[in-house]
Amino acid sequence: MTKNISIDSTGRYLSEKHMPPYLLNKNFDIIKSRINRIDIINKSLNTALKQLKPDSIDCFNFSDAPEWLNEKDYHKLFEETLRVGRPNSMVLILDCLVDTFVPNKFKKNFILNKKLSKKLLKNSMSPFYKNIKLYRLIK
Repeated sequence: MTKNISIDSTGRYLSEKHMPPYLLNKNFDIIKSRINRIDIINKSLNTALKQLKPDSIDCFNFSDAPEWLNEKDYHKLFEETLRVGRPNSMVLILDCLVDTFVPNKFKKNFILNKKLSKKLLKNSMSPFYKNIKLYRLIK
């Protein structure tokens, strides 16, 4: 699949096949019917995670947010994710500017799925991410 850089240079998608599913007209009614499932939280990632109950989340998509954290907050992100994540949760991190890593303290809890991570990167339509890492949370 070709990376879609036209959206960045022209402000338009090349065609519908290059659009993410949530932008397709055929999916509008489905999304509209489920809009009440979305909670918008305007807080730092760690503050939001800290307010959640233990073992309450089964899927995390941090995009490239870990790249923007200082070292203390970066380690806290893994600590809070481990606390609020359910066993076998999936954790997705996308590398844009730097190669993220799992701090040594948490390596036994965040197991990288190398095969699926490579497949996700290959099939990604984003031109920005140089790496996609999908971890399984082991407790």
